[in-house]
Amino acid sequence: MILIKKWVIIFRNVHYKVTVNIKKKKYMKNLKPIYLFLLLACLWTGCSKEGIEDTQEITELVSKNQSQNNNNQVNPPIRSKNELIVSFRPNTSPSSRDTLRSNYGIIRYETCNCGNDRIEKWEFSPGVDVEERTGDIAQETDVEGVDYEYLYSNENIAPNLSIAEPHSTLITNMVRLNNAGVNIAVLDTGINLNILPDTGRFLYNSNININNCTENNTSEVSGWDFVNYDNDPFDELGHGTAVISRIKNKLENEGVSSYSILPVKVFNHLGKGTTFNILCGYLYTVKKENIHLINMSFGWSGAPSHLLNLYVSENNHILHITSAGNSDLDNDSNLHYPSSITVNNLLAIGSYEIRTTRTGPIIRKSNFSNYGRYTVDYLSKGQDIYFQDVNGINHPIAGTSYAAPFVTAIAAKYYDLGYHIPEEISLKIWENATIITNNFNVFFDDRIIE
Repeated sequence: MILIKKWVIIFRNVHYKVTVNIKKKKYMKNLKPIYLFLLLACLWTGCSKEGIEDTQEITELVSKNQSQNNNNQVNPPIRSKNELIVSFRPNTSPSSRDTLRSNYGIIRYETCNCGNDRIEKWEFSPGVDVEERTGDIAQETDVEGVDYEYLYSNENIAPNLSIAEPHSTLITNMVRLNNAGVNIAVLDTGINLNILPDTGRFLYNSNININNCTENNTSEVSGWDFVNYDNDPFDELGHGTAVISRIKNKLENEGVSSYSILPVKVFNHLGKGTTFNILCGYLYTVKKENIHLINMSFGWSGAPSHLLNLYVSENNHILHITSAGNSDLDNDSNLHYPSSITVNNLLAIGSYEIRTTRTGPIIRKSNFSNYGRYTVDYLSKGQDIYFQDVNGINHPIAGTSYAAPFVTAIAAKYYDLGYHIPEEISLKIWENATIITNNFNVFFDDRIIE
């Protein structure tokens, strides 16, 4: 396979001009037809409980340079003073882990729920310089990577929904009998089935999965709550519920009935989450059988997660759809994560609006949406849209968080049609997107998803 970095290759024919923009070491993030054809030809041939409520320990703001880049952000990431996340290589023994913790003076450590011991969150004594320790730990033979622990705030406004009681019984009633068809995981604030219109069983069935989770005397039904450590990923905020509703509605409008959604709660009732919870939720998700798409409608600027980058790269059989952010920033110069992760199996989605003018409607980037010629793949509708609750009431929602799940549903449609490789799905999305010639060439590519 030819490695293309930062080059722009222009192909012309009588119908259209195709510009292939490889995003800053993303070998093929803008997935264009000719390059993809060559790629596909090659393929065809040959947690103890602490949680994010303990925010008193997460009080150090990101560095000055990062803060300067994040002036438009309402809530930039906040870094813990005395915690690191350590990812171990496969087959690292318990005794080797004990030795490492002892050598670095760890006073407490935490593992993920659901039996995943790949990562641990290490707590150091107050006053320890964790930046100085990071490089040394990363060089250890049994360590494959280290991340800082950050506290993130959700960038999107959730619909104003009334709170209902948790609903483990409702989850059981909405689980599919099998997981045939396309399976979509949603890492978010969870799901509130009390307010979601009943359209029949649609939740991923975890009981037929060999990696079923049991913690604190509760067994997994569909999804997991990595904030409260139980089997009811209940959404007190409404953000995750609205995201899932966007996916469901579009799939049903497209006539796709064979699908399952796995809700994974990694953000709390305020829309706040930590690096550790996100990584735990991600590792849980990719251990599930036959997860084909992951929707990640969240993000932040200036604080890359090296481990999330590693894990997304490893799971190149899964297509990841991410939101590009809502700070009206150029992601080319202010990298936004996870949407700026440099891999082929990830799409970054911004938002457009339809503006009425005297000469007719025009399509333009939403004022809030981040953009980037090399870091944003598409704009989709993330403005002037609504979430309809079980009572038929429409709640206005806006943000790239709600543009991304629309594209996730489009991707699921193509999976349902037989395109199962992420590059194949991305190619179909590109081929069937709406061409907006020269309107947004400084913001993103020449196509939108509508």
